[in-house]
Amino acid sequence: MNNPVTERTVALITGASSGLGEALARKFHTKGITVVGVSRHKPEVVSGQWVQADITKPSDREKLLKTLTNKFGRLDVLVNCAGKGSYATWEELAESELRDIFELNFFAVANLTQELLPLLKQSQGTIINISSVAGKMHVPCMGAYCATKFAVCAYSDSLRAEVKTYGVNVINALPGRVNTGFSTRAVGLRKPPETPNGGTNATTFADILYRGWRKRRKNVFYPRWYRLVIWLARTFPGIYDYGNIKIWKLDKRLPLFLLATVFLLYTSPIVNARVFSLMPRNTSGRNSGRSINPATALTPRNLLTEPMVINGASTTLSMGLVDHNIFSVLQILHHLFPQADYEINANTVLAKITVSDNVHKRLLLISFGTRFPILQFAMTIPPATTTIQWPKHLPLPSGSTPKRYIHFPQRNSWYGSFTTTLSPEQALAEVIAKLGADGWKPVEGSAVTNNCRGKFFMRKKPLAIMQINFANGIGVVYFKNIRR
Repeated sequence: MNNPVTERTVALITGASSGLGEALARKFHTKGITVVGVSRHKPEVVSGQWVQADITKPSDREKLLKTLTNKFGRLDVLVNCAGKGSYATWEELAESELRDIFELNFFAVANLTQELLPLLKQSQGTIINISSVAGKMHVPCMGAYCATKFAVCAYSDSLRAEVKTYGVNVINALPGRVNTGFSTRAVGLRKPPETPNGGTNATTFADILYRGWRKRRKNVFYPRWYRLVIWLARTFPGIYDYGNIKIWKLDKRLPLFLLATVFLLYTSPIVNARVFSLMPRNTSGRNSGRSINPATALTPRNLLTEPMVINGASTTLSMGLVDHNIFSVLQILHHLFPQADYEINANTVLAKITVSDNVHKRLLLISFGTRFPILQFAMTIPPATTTIQWPKHLPLPSGSTPKRYIHFPQRNSWYGSFTTTLSPEQALAEVIAKLGADGWKPVEGSAVTNNCRGKFFMRKKPLAIMQINFANGIGVVYFKNIRR
């Protein structure tokens, strides 16, 4: 059931002097709704009516209740939009700044909502709490802001259950980086990293949130692809943390290997591996001219393992750190495995070692300079099979031949590759038609180059994502079940 819009509909919007609050006030006002904008400073352009108030003060919150009761006698929409950001590490953040940001971002939201809830119950209205995608994932140097938004998310979800029987809806709005000048008004000593294209648009967010209010949504993400960022942060916390450490420049000694490692392990048809967690580095492990024991030189420390299935056969991907420089390790490899095949680049060595007639081992070494240990990935390749039982949930265009598939049981995800006689355009069109019949929907945007075509898909029930690419007669597909 949609929320109706009449001449008597009244919306109170806090933080209406700028940014998202100003855009929302303008949007609701253009739709014929009586808007009561609230802020400490008068906006340049007033949409509807404006009341000067500081919502952190109990007396000002009481004033707002009296204004609504005496002037309109009702309230249909409460938009808690006032807030501020913080760019500082927990060590840098002063206690007064932490209390101030919680006072505005959370306590004022809860207290004002409690003050106005009787009016919202009478009208069976809607409470819209402007949280953030930072309320669903942690962000270094924004810990205080994230904590307030996590609190708002939990508050919204619990409040929704409590007021449902009164016909009141609670929307948790979760915008990402929106171009509103938000960072210029934030507290803290740090400057936020640049966002490509300067962030998204406040007016578009207001349009989407207005539609979400009309449709009585529970959560509104903007942009929608931030849900994938949240999934990445929760599923691959090591990669996410290392990326943030680099972005925020928290450790200038950090090896710049994140993108190179992910690229090698996601795209290499030889290794076919995924990074699920990254090791803590140790700069004391450099080779300082000491002798090397060949028996232990390739034994990594901090070893992690990830079970996987290749073409139906079980194996294990291992990851660890080797405390020697790559040149010394390469000499040992040549000594121990003279018949192995080596692919040597500036900072990487890929060794293809034959263990027996049907068993092979792949060893990938990545160097980040003499100051850092080597990152080592090792995997035993199961014997080749003549027949591949291709998983039914992975698309396979007509005229295609499966080459391999990999299943990561702990991650509930699959990766597959195949050859095809179709052109990239034909193969992609056929896959879109097949997936559409099974409830999959393509996500806006696609990977398009001179000889490559790709598409990203999502399915709601059960929730899953899929990425598929075609180039030069080869298809690659990745499938992830987010909810079993």
